[in-house]
Amino acid sequence: EAMAAGLPVLFTDRGCLKDTVGEGEAGFEVRIDDPQHLADRLLWLLDHPEEMRVMGDNARKRFEAFYTAGRFVANMTQVLTRVTGEVP
Repeated sequence: EAMAAGLPVLFTDRGCLKDTVGEGEAGFEVRIDDPQHLADRLLWLLDHPEEMRVMGDNARKRFEAFYTAGRFVANMTQVLTRVTGEVP
């Protein structure tokens, strides 16, 4: 949701978020169970509004390139076409 809104993402190293967001490109990883690290990352973003804006712009671009409903349908169509050998 943050990426769709054009906001940088703060994420933990769980699941696929590191690959989804891109460390330093569209957000920052924060250590699990480390509230000080989370606070430090938030304060850094607030102290660097231009970098925060760039990360937010990058997040929106990643969302549009990979995670919209239209992109999902296109990707699934491509996969199913390859698997079945049929042309849509």
